[in-house]
Amino acid sequence: MGVDPLENLVDLGWVDVGEWLEYTVNVKKTGFYTIHIRIATPKQGKSLHFEFKGKNVTGSVPVPQTGCWGSDLHGHDCFQEAVAFHVRLTKGVARMRFVPERKPGENDLFTVDKFRFELEEAKQ
Repeated sequence: MGVDPLENLVDLGWVDVGEWLEYTVNVKKTGFYTIHIRIATPKQGKSLHFEFKGKNVTGSVPVPQTGCWGSDLHGHDCFQEAVAFHVRLTKGVARMRFVPERKPGENDLFTVDKFRFELEEAKQ
């Protein structure tokens, strides 16, 4: 873990094979959402997905190669957004799992900083 000095956020980095992150989220309204992921990786061709109730709800989400790990010597400018579009979520408290997708034997895939959910009002 590191702290982004410009954002004052805690980053979780160097996600390894078999690791995942699980969060409790409170969905305020049933509908379709866009999930924005602030993320960094120096590696090409990486992806992730999100699970709710043990089910992959996003499909594979591509992660941009950012050139560094994020809050290292390159700092805040290295983070970019990966985006999962049109994710149907049901109102209420749920567990969300962030799952890096990788080939067997791969390590140190991402530095993850934060997630932002945006309700897609027009697509209801």
